[in-house]
Amino acid sequence: IMKEKVTEYNKLTDKSSEDAKEKYLEILYSNPCGFRLTSRMTTNYQQLKTIYSQRKTHRLPEWRAFCDWIESLPYAKEFIIGG
Repeated sequence: IMKEKVTEYNKLTDKSSEDAKEKYLEILYSNPCGFRLTSRMTTNYQQLKTIYSQRKTHRLPEWRAFCDWIESLPYAKEFIIGG
């Protein structure tokens, strides 16, 4: 099944289309490489600045949502986005 999904994705000519994005996420999320786990994370503004700069335009929507959350933090404009 995975090979079929990858083949369908590879046949697409426009990889930036909505259909291509959906197929990419379908492949990614149906990959049986492990379980989806949740955990706690302790971080600081310096680490968040690095994460934000590396992941603000990431292909996965989860990273873009995380960056939106970073933007909502107090002092994010001063410490992360503007600095």
